[in-house]
Amino acid sequence: MKLDEFCAHYDGDALSTHEMDVTALGPALLAFGDMARIAYREVDPLSGKQPTVKVQQFSPGSFEVLMGIDLNMVEEVVDLFTNKYSTAAANAVGVSGGLISVISATIYAVKRLAKGEATTRDELVNQLGDELLAEHVRRLQDNRQFRESVKKVVKPLTKDGVAELSLRRKDGDPLVSINETEADQILDLESTEEASVRYEDCLVTIGTPQMEKPLKLKWRLEHPEYGSITATLRDEEFANEVLRGNVSFYRGNLFKTKLRIEEHTDSLGRVVAQSFEVAQIGQAGEGDPSFEIER
Repeated sequence: MKLDEFCAHYDGDALSTHEMDVTALGPALLAFGDMARIAYREVDPLSGKQPTVKVQQFSPGSFEVLMGIDLNMVEEVVDLFTNKYSTAAANAVGVSGGLISVISATIYAVKRLAKGEATTRDELVNQLGDELLAEHVRRLQDNRQFRESVKKVVKPLTKDGVAELSLRRKDGDPLVSINETEADQILDLESTEEASVRYEDCLVTIGTPQMEKPLKLKWRLEHPEYGSITATLRDEEFANEVLRGNVSFYRGNLFKTKLRIEEHTDSLGRVVAQSFEVAQIGQAGEGDPSFEIER
């Protein structure tokens, strides 16, 4: 089932022959597919479907690619044989009206972010005409995988003579455009991040203990503020006790931890990535003192 169609139009003097180096075009085309899949998971996370972006034709006019977004055919067949096809089709059509709009609006928001400008919720609602789609864009903008895909899409603009990328609907209606300067800003986006590290004494419950490889595999913890997180264990003494079978794990069992939290913030000061390490951990007990470790 076809969800949508759009054109990617690269323009510039270097493209006057309507040719592009495959080493530049290949990653960009793959990135369009990645963006569609990431956006679809955001818009319809429970469907289990995976869209595919297919190149339909190359058109004259600098360098233009017409692409279609299709749903996974296997999923359609499953829905058909379980009498869910009509519902699945209706949902797909509902999403399709906004999928390419969500993708292009997120690219626009990433472009603004790279300039140090915030795209407000009201702006997105006005642009998309839907509060839910606007919220999807806000979340996608913070999705590192989506941003990396945007970088691959704009990377051809770093080639001499490639001046602009514009996304359009099949009928020519413009969606979003990016010039050389904006492409450079997007490619530098993550380099403007600032990292900060802090330590926090807290009580956690262990969701997934790593009994066989406690230092090599991440532990799933339930944190009172961050919810469900994964963390690398750095406490070798505790790891040895786990390997000896001297630590018991049961539902609701509390452990006191010295948690190392590393956060990366973007140019607007928003947290875009977090990582956690358990520097020290022990069985929680009433009146337990805080850990004291060198930082």
